[in-house]
Amino acid sequence: LGDPKKTNDSYAFNWDISYDLQGDELHYTFELAKNPLFSNPIVKLNGLSEPTVTVNKPLKGHYFWRVRVTDSRGNEMSAFDQYVDEDDTEYNGVRDFYTQ
Repeated sequence: LGDPKKTNDSYAFNWDISYDLQGDELHYTFELAKNPLFSNPIVKLNGLSEPTVTVNKPLKGHYFWRVRVTDSRGNEMSAFDQYVDEDDTEYNGVRDFYTQ
């Protein structure tokens, strides 16, 4: 997962392209939330074919984002990134960022 890039009124998110060794079709799911459990996502976009998405700039605060890739057979994989909170709890496939 790359670093979010801020523009005037939005954020652009990008990630590395995924590959399927069996050649299955792949789609991405992007999520943006206020907590690393994604219990109530602010943005959830399914079926993305490109490794980038732009969303409206969220309000000032601490946010979390993740991307999962799913092949045409339903197999799913998260990114290799990891977020560790102040209690040393690990969240696999998650990155965080702050907005001003």
